[in-house]
Parts: sequence; C-alpha cells; structure tokens
Amino acid sequence: MQSLSRSWVARAARPFAGVLLLAALTACGGGGGGSSGEDPDAGGGDPPAVSVGGSFPVGLSVGTPADLASAAVAAGRAAPMAHRRASGLGDDAALIEAVLNGDTTVSLATVLDLEALFGRAAVNASCYGPSVAYASHQDSAGGTGSGLLPTGDLGLWVATESASGEPCAVAQVDRRVDSARDQGRQALLVAALMRGVVARSATLAMPAAGASLDLGSELGTALSTALGASAPTVAVASLALDSAGSVYSYRLVLTDGSGASARRGELILRHVPGSADTVYSGSLQVSGFSLDLDAAFGCTDEVDSASGRFKVARVSTLAYQRDGSRLAFGSRSAHYCGHPDGTASDDGAQVAALQSDGQLDPSVGLATGVRGGVLGWRGNFTRYAADYDADTGAGDFLLAWQAGTGDSHARALAAHAGVDGAGALTLEAWYAYAADIASTTGDLLGMICNWAGPGNSHVPVLAFQSQRASLAAGAGSFTLDSSLIAYAPTQSCSSTTTAYDADADGVLAAGEGVGVASALDVPGGGRTTVAAELVSRGYTAPGRF
Repeated sequence: MQSLSRSWVARAARPFAGVLLLAALTACGGGGGGSSGEDPDAGGGDPPAVSVGGSFPVGLSVGTPADLASAAVAAGRAAPMAHRRASGLGDDAALIEAVLNGDTTVSLATVLDLEALFGRAAVNASCYGPSVAYASHQDSAGGTGSGLLPTGDLGLWVATESASGEPCAVAQVDRRVDSARDQGRQALLVAALMRGVVARSATLAMPAAGASLDLGSELGTALSTALGASAPTVAVASLALDSAGSVYSYRLVLTDGSGASARRGELILRHVPGSADTVYSGSLQVSGFSLDLDAAFGCTDEVDSASGRFKVARVSTLAYQRDGSRLAFGSRSAHYCGHPDGTASDDGAQVAALQSDGQLDPSVGLATGVRGGVLGWRGNFTRYAADYDADTGAGDFLLAWQAGTGDSHARALAAHAGVDGAGALTLEAWYAYAADIASTTGDLLGMICNWAGPGNSHVPVLAFQSQRASLAAGAGSFTLDSSLIAYAPTQSCSSTTTAYDADADGVLAAGEGVGVASALDVPGGGRTTVAAELVSRGYTAPGRF
C-alpha cells in the first residue's frame, strides 16, 4: 500500500489564501430540513440534499475568514451565507455538503488528503520572525556583541509577505493555523462521507438512542472505489447515539503504510443538535500518529524498535457552537510523543490530556524529552478562537502559540473585523506577547523586543504591533492600509549603537538599523494595559479561547 507521504489533493485546490483562524463558514442550513436550503428539483445538476435530522454539523467548515476573498463570495457578502457558493473548491462548507450529498461531480480522489488528516507541522510566514544578523549590540557586555537571531523570535518584521503580497498579520495567521485547519477540513469531509453512506444505503439506518452502527465495511468500499489501491485500511468506523438521544458520536480510525512509513489516523466527532437547523454545538478531535526522526517532537522512551524512529502524534481539537449566523469556536493543536495501543475507544486520549469540553489541555506538558508513560504536549502548542457573524465576517479572533513547554511567554495575534458602509471587510490586527500558553487568558501583555539576543529580557514593554487591512467587496485579497510594526531587537525596542538587518534581506549593511527609534503602537487615553487598549478599539476576546 502506498505511503501517506503522497498528497491526495493538490494544494491549489484551496485557491484563496486565508486570514484569520479556524472558522465555521456557513454555506448552508444545518438540520432535518435538508442541507442546502435549495430545491433539489430546481435544476443545476445537484443531487438531492441529505436530510441529516440534526445528526451532522452541516454548514460547519474548517477554513478562515479570508476564504471570503473568493470573488464569488466577496461579491455576495450582502446576501445571507446560506445562498453563497464559491466556484471550484474555494468554499469548504459547500465542498463538505457536496460529499455529504454524494455529488458525483466531486472526486474523492481529488479532495481527500490523508497526509493533511494525519497532521503536518505548523510553519510561519516569511515576513514573520526571520533570522536577523546584528552587530555592536547595546545590551551585550561591552556593547560589542554580534551574531544571528534565530527564526521565530522576532514579530511581524516586514509589512507584507513577499510571495503573496498579503499584510504580514494576515499571512502569519494563515500559515500558522494551516496544518490544523487542513486536518479539521479533512476530518469533516470524511465524517460527511460516513453520514452520506448511511443516507444513501438501502439497508443501513441511523442508530436509535443507546445504539451504535458499524460502518467499517461500507466505508471501506466507498474509499476503495474512490482511491483504488491507494485507499487506506478502515480499522474502525462507527456512528452512535447516546442513551439520551442527544449526542451523535462519529469515530473513524484509518491505517496505512508499513515500517517507517506506517501511519494511523483517528477522528472523533461529537455533535449535539439544537432547537433549530442552525443551532448546534459539539467537538471534533483529530489525531495523526506516525514515525519521525525529529527529536524536537519525539521522546527517547517512545521509539519504534524496528525503524529506530520516534513515535510522534499531532492532535487537534475544535469545540464549536452555532446559533443562527453567530458562530463561536475554540481550537487547539500540538505535537505529542507516543502511540496508542489500538485497544482503547479514544486513541488521542492515550497521548493527550483533554478538558471537559473536548479541547486539548495546554497545562499538561512534558518538561523534557522523556515521556515516562504520562500525558503531555511536546511542542508547538497553538490556541485560536473566534466569535463572529458568518453572514458578514464581522467579529473577533485570537491566536496564540508557543514552541516549547519551557518558554516564559506565548506569542499572540488578536484581531477585530467589521464591515463598512461600502461592503468592505475591515480588519485590525495586533501582535504582542501573552502569558505562558498553559495559563494565558489571551490578553496581550506587550512586546518583548529582545527575546533571544545578548542581554535579553522577557519583561514585556507597554507596546504592541498593529496592522489595518481591508478587503473590498469583490476583491481577491486584503490590502494593507496602515502598519505600526517597526522596532529594534533590543530591550528598549529602539537602537542607539545596535546595527541589525532591518529589512531582512540577508545583508547587514554598514550602519543599518543604528539610531532607529521604536515605531510600535502604544495605548492611549491614559490606558495602562494593551488589553484595555484593544477593548477601546472594538475588540472583545472570544469566549472559547
């Protein structure tokens, strides 16, 4: 069987870059009345909509608000999201709906990407945190220190990303959450396939309260038909309804490859229908298990004896709630070490600590590269959340991430989006440091300008980076309107004698960066915290962070 290192869908299938965070894009209604709200007999070639009866989160999609940059979607922003459908694969919710309905124009071989389902590493945008050379560092002993600052330790360093032209705040959030977003998208696609298999079966029926339905054979056939010899093995595929008849549980376990390329993936979707089609809540957990050579994510006591590789896992969770057009979510992802034993009803819970709402617990981490049989994240913990109106895109977003359990602070991006009178989506984004990812409430504390240089200090100063961007109705990308991000990598955030590669072109020119004053944003009106300043600018922290 072919290794899952092969991607089963081209990255170009998502033609528009994203901007903020994991979002639920409401492409359609969600309950027993059908999944699209359209007349299946009205023409256009669409198959009849599956009547899910509240058993599946129709309209929930793993994407980002900048997916609205699709001209087809942005031009119709004034219309309810229920009546928007982007062309191609730009609209994740419409794609998931199509798989649910068994739309034969959508090829599973094209849209399924099990490499993404099993998890990729998170990355940064090129404009964020580049490696920067410095000389005559004023915080060093004698003021003569020189060297190279490591990647990831500087903030929004260049105003726009060169490859995409996006404002750096937009690009960084999109790149940072891309892996977890793709992982969740693939999980919802496969869960939609499971629900659709039941809907179109002449012999299967949804489980009654307290019962469970085994879909292993049927789902295996569906995947084999679509993917041929590349299809993974279905180890578990079940759909259950709890004894109270209030929670639907989907569980799927896929395996593929052998030896060093062996992988195992699990999704668990717990969905709670509400009082109407567009009212529901639930949680999604996706875990990918593989073997890796990277000691940064592995543990020395979790090694595969045959290959000598580390047993690693990437786990993502999403807790979601929808009330009409209002959507709220909290999403988390991290790298773990260890593999499940294959006998439990929850693979992810054998390596990761979970909270009562189904979210990963950031307070449970591993202090060293030895697991010792306990739970805990190993690296790259990311938390992000949103509370916004899906009809307009207006709302609030928050992202925070931390490379390791020993870091003193997390890095954070907060944003507020609104719609102006001309129908343009406006976005204000702010970057600074927050408290340790394990305990932070998401409040931005201030900038740490010299994180890793000579004489560094991790005491935040009362300043932050800000960018304002806009997306005109019908436009395909965000435009940078204003930017206050410039600073020197010194304790004071300004440079007297320090020279540094201010433009990040890889060349430290003579005198470059010397005598540069901080151009960061700061609180006004007598406000003494960054958090209070953001509130004054219209921001409200998402409740599910």
